[in-house]
Amino acid sequence: MKLVSCVSKPCHNGARCVDTSTGRECMCAPGFSGEDCQHDIDECASEPCQHGGTCTQAEAANYRCSCPERYAGFHCEIPANLCLEKGRCKHGSCTNAPDGVECTCFSGYTGASCAEKIDECASSPCTNGATCSDNGAAGGLSCACQPGFTGAFCEDKFDACQQSPCMHGTCDAMGESFLCSCEPGYEGEHCDRVTSSCSSQPCRNDATCIDKLINFTCLCGPGFHGPLCEHEANACAGQPCDNGGQCTPHGRKNFSCSCRLGFSGTDCSINIDDCHDDPCLNGATCIDGVNRYSCQCMPGYIGRSCGTNVDECAV
Repeated sequence: MKLVSCVSKPCHNGARCVDTSTGRECMCAPGFSGEDCQHDIDECASEPCQHGGTCTQAEAANYRCSCPERYAGFHCEIPANLCLEKGRCKHGSCTNAPDGVECTCFSGYTGASCAEKIDECASSPCTNGATCSDNGAAGGLSCACQPGFTGAFCEDKFDACQQSPCMHGTCDAMGESFLCSCEPGYEGEHCDRVTSSCSSQPCRNDATCIDKLINFTCLCGPGFHGPLCEHEANACAGQPCDNGGQCTPHGRKNFSCSCRLGFSGTDCSINIDDCHDDPCLNGATCIDGVNRYSCQCMPGYIGRSCGTNVDECAV
């Protein structure tokens, strides 16, 4: 048997030739086989592509997998996220599924890819003559109610008093409006303002009005009296003349007093001193009275003024 050495370069496809005691040996590069490494190994023979992927021999010791739509990866081993593809679910949320994707449509849309707009007003949901409006991309609908109706679908008759708009009074519904009958002491459309009893200026003659919520008091100025200070008082109203003097008014502020005998002064408060002229004689003591006096005589004298000398020899 003739030995073959590496001198003749017997190894193919980039194999390395090694001389041995028995001849030579070809050390094949990846992807090749055979004594001289002359055979290109079929990398797709082992069907490395999963999930129905197509294997294609690319170059020596290499291959490429063409994956179906729902898979990715070198061997098509990874389920693909189809939801990343734009437009899968146009108006909805996307979920990957074994057969592709599942779309959960937003309100107002339908169809496999949620691309079809639902006509929200098609079923005439608005009642009592209301006008229906489709909210478009926002989804849903809105109802424009006829006067006197309310609710999402205008299904309820409107009661203007339902929210108790009258804070301090009773409410009477009048279609879409209301009328408040206020309690005493309150006013305003909603009976929410405290009434000022003095707002009408009931006190007369420049009197001061004191508000007491549902009533008032008038503080009269000098010379006036009455609940509203409507009566003019004269200067004698306070009985300014003392000791029984007679008062004569001269307008609201001035007066004159006609004093009884024995009194004097503007208001007759002065008791006239009847002892002023020393009517008592012969050292007698004068005692003043009202329009009179009395004398306390010294021994030996008598009389109203102690002017008579007692004759002690006549006894």
